[in-house]
Parts: sequence; structure tokens; C-alpha cells
Amino acid sequence: MSNRDREHAFHILADPNLHGVLQRTLLQNLFDGVYFVDAERRITYWNRAAEELSGFASEEVLGRLCCENFLDHISRNGCEMCAVSCPLTTTLQSGQQHETEAYMKHKQGHRVPVSIRVVPIFDSEGRSLGAAEIFTDLRRLRGMDRRMVELEKLVYRDFLTGLANRHYTHMKLQHATQELEEMGRRYGLLMIDLDDFKRVNDECGHNAGDGLLKAVSQTLTNSVRATDTVGRWGGDEFVIVIADATPGVVYELGNRCRRLITHSEVRAGGCTLSVSASVGGCLMQENESAEAAVARADSLMYLSKKNGGNRTSVDFSVPASAVVHNGHDGARFKLIDPPVE
Repeated sequence: MSNRDREHAFHILADPNLHGVLQRTLLQNLFDGVYFVDAERRITYWNRAAEELSGFASEEVLGRLCCENFLDHISRNGCEMCAVSCPLTTTLQSGQQHETEAYMKHKQGHRVPVSIRVVPIFDSEGRSLGAAEIFTDLRRLRGMDRRMVELEKLVYRDFLTGLANRHYTHMKLQHATQELEEMGRRYGLLMIDLDDFKRVNDECGHNAGDGLLKAVSQTLTNSVRATDTVGRWGGDEFVIVIADATPGVVYELGNRCRRLITHSEVRAGGCTLSVSASVGGCLMQENESAEAAVARADSLMYLSKKNGGNRTSVDFSVPASAVVHNGHDGARFKLIDPPVE
């Protein structure tokens, strides 16, 4: 139920002819705890969820004053709220809604984190009849948040490596093209493919290959900035989406990843396994789709492979003249028609 629906219900509750019906159908079936107080802060209603969340049955609280403080709300900074900052009192005095978070005392003695929303109740002529307090168990909300995080991992994360999967990486690329068009924010793209990885699987087994993929993935994750996204594109192919990119950032990151991959290794069956990588990179261009940018980076990655592998080839602009080739073993950096940054 939305907050607007709740408030509408609380205003209607002033009509005694509808009170019993709404109790049975609406309020008794809410997941939120709800209780009413009159203008003197005497509790007149206590729903089933309030019983479950607090441990107090309705017959234990009806007719009692909330200022008896049996719920003993404590604020997030550890202060008692009843005497100083009672949300019910605030609403009764101001006639306005009030929201806060607190730790409610359960009947068994432990504390329960709750979100509190207090809504004033008026009769048909606008006279105050009291207020309704709605309290939501934050443990349930936080549990839902944790479940959503786990679900997102299942939907957006590669199961083996823990990196973003192809679907999520493609979403980031589409977001990058949108930000480039609307805000002028520059993005770069790296396509990384491991050299002769099939040989690792064929000669050492898939478990060894999986271990090497995990090691490379961790290396890539540790090589980028917090604003960059590393994704597994498929098989032994990886994509890095680089935020706030410049030609220098694209080249330096691509070459750093290539070198660090070469120096990453795993032990399998008494052997030490390592692998090199071919890298292609580019700056994403205005009026260019995510698919077109991937195709450019992919062609540059294959150019690195064609020239012997363990290389970084970076295209800084659409014209083919602006291509960088960096060979293995620290070969020199060569740029034709260097772009102006």
C-alpha cells in the first residue's frame, strides 16, 4: 500500500461506520505495524503486524498511554525519544506528518530497527482526533535489499569470474553512448583477448583454464579505476569501459593491463601457468552506437593478434591513420597523426 493510500485510509477511519470494516480488511493485513492514539495519546487501535513486531498483544496495550513508553523508542544516535523528540507528540502538536527511524524495544527486551511514519487523523470538519503511527521493520527492508543485491549478481555478474557479464557490460556501453551524446562525457573502450588460451585448456584441462581466467579477471579488476567497468565479454575475451577517457588514459590502461596479465600466473598440476593478451582500444565517438565502438575495438584487438600477439593497438579517432602499435618487450610507442587533447 502506498503512503497516499495509507493516509486516505486514516482520514476515512474517522467515520465510525467504516471503522470495523477497514480494520478487518485493510489494517489487519498490512505488513506494517499500525496503531492509533487519540488526542490524549491513548492507544485506541493496535493491528496484527504491531503485535508481531513488538511482541505486545493488542489487549496489553489498548487503553494505555503511549507516553508510558513501553516501546521505549531510542534514536539512531542512542537518545531516548519519548520525552524529547516523540514523533507522535510532534504530529499532534503540528498537525503535520512526521518521519524518522528508531530502535523499538521488543517485549522480550531486544531492540528492533524500525522506520516510523506518523499521520494526523481529522474528522470531517478538520478537527484533530489523534494520530496513527506506522512502523516498518527495517530488518525486512534490509533483507530485501540484500536479496536484491544477490539477484543483481545473478543477473549481471559472470558466474566464473565475478566480473560484469556481457549483458551488463553492454548496458554500460549504451549508457556511455548516451552520456557522450547528452553531456559530452568521453568514454574509452578496451577489448582484451588472451593469446593461445585454447592451448591452456587442451594441454592442462578446463579447471586450470578456469583458474587462469579468474586470475586474469582479478588482475584486470585491480588495474582499473573505480569509475571503470570490467566485463567478461565471452570465453577468454574481456571488455573495459573507461569513464572520462583521454587518448593517453586509453593507451596507458590498455598497455598496463596487457603487461600485468603477462605477469599473472596460477599453479595447476605442479605447473605454473601464465598467458599474454592482445589488446585493442578506442575512444567512443559522437553518433556512434555501442555496437560500432565494440566492432572498432575488436578489429584493433585482432590487429594486435595479427602482428604477433601480446600487443596493444589503439585508435584515437575514426580515421584509420590514427593508430598506435605497441609491440611486446617494451617496444616504442608510435602514434601517427596524434590527436589534440
